[in-house]
Amino acid sequence: MNSTLGTIARIVTAHPGVEVVANDWGLLAALAELSATGSAGRLLYKAKRNPRLSRETLPTGLPESTPAPEDVLQRQLAQWALLPADAPWLTDWLRQMKASRVEIELVPQGLRCDAGNAMPISLHLPWTYITGGGHCPVALLRDSDGVTRCARGCRTTIVEATYPTRTWPLRQCGHTVFSPMVSLLKGYRNVPRIDRWVLSPGLPM
Repeated sequence: MNSTLGTIARIVTAHPGVEVVANDWGLLAALAELSATGSAGRLLYKAKRNPRLSRETLPTGLPESTPAPEDVLQRQLAQWALLPADAPWLTDWLRQMKASRVEIELVPQGLRCDAGNAMPISLHLPWTYITGGGHCPVALLRDSDGVTRCARGCRTTIVEATYPTRTWPLRQCGHTVFSPMVSLLKGYRNVPRIDRWVLSPGLPM
């Protein structure tokens, strides 16, 4: 971290107006100490991103006496769609850290944000991070002298996962799963605070 901050400090000194994207809360705080302009990166966007979620997928585990599961689903979707960065405590903290903007991804429940909040939004597309750290399906594809070793197949292999029940399309690269959710884009185009679109043609690995 110290060498990273040293590099950032030299860049900020040479280019005072540069914007640094931080995908770690500690780095964002460190940028404030350097008087650098920081952006809260996409990994700090802590929104629910369940690939099985849709407006037709009723919540499970409800009591049989629940009169209207559809209403419960709508309330859930409305809550999950709130922009976490608009929570007053987090908005205040981001401003103290001199964050210039927040970065988000497309998520199934959509986005509800405070139109009066001055902090602008960057939208990453088409890839939405779903999860990581699980089993790598291509890690054990090479066997040498009876010993199985990771062949780093994830560098050239993308696995398209399918399930018995409907999900958003899933692409797994190594331990990390993404989903292209561009069909949701129409609902995001009318959000005035989204003033920057970040395109990643390939998986953002």
